[in-house]
Amino acid sequence: MNNYERALHQAYKDLAALEHRRSQLMQLIAELEAAVIASPCPLESLPPEYVAKGITEEIRSILISSPIHLSAVQIRDALLARRVTTKNVRTLLISVHTILKRIETEVHIERRDNKPVFKIVQ
Repeated sequence: MNNYERALHQAYKDLAALEHRRSQLMQLIAELEAAVIASPCPLESLPPEYVAKGITEEIRSILISSPIHLSAVQIRDALLARRVTTKNVRTLLISVHTILKRIETEVHIERRDNKPVFKIVQ
């Protein structure tokens, strides 16, 4: 085997090892994201006397305090945990989308599972 073939063979081995490592890391990332999303939210431990501010301010506060980017549904759930009053959950989700559109210049948007996720980075 000449030097080129040896280098090419080594490159294929390295690529296979890196692909395997990437799949392990992607699995770890997915598990950590699921754990963070499923973990008790600090918002759930709000004092009983907590009164929600306006919905836009609550969304900003949620997006600033979250360690990860959140989907619109996760934001809606956090609003409900903060006792934001609403007539129904579907209407609240529509409001979340409307407000996210309005404050999009403040929000960092990424894609997770081909859906937008949001975070305010200060």
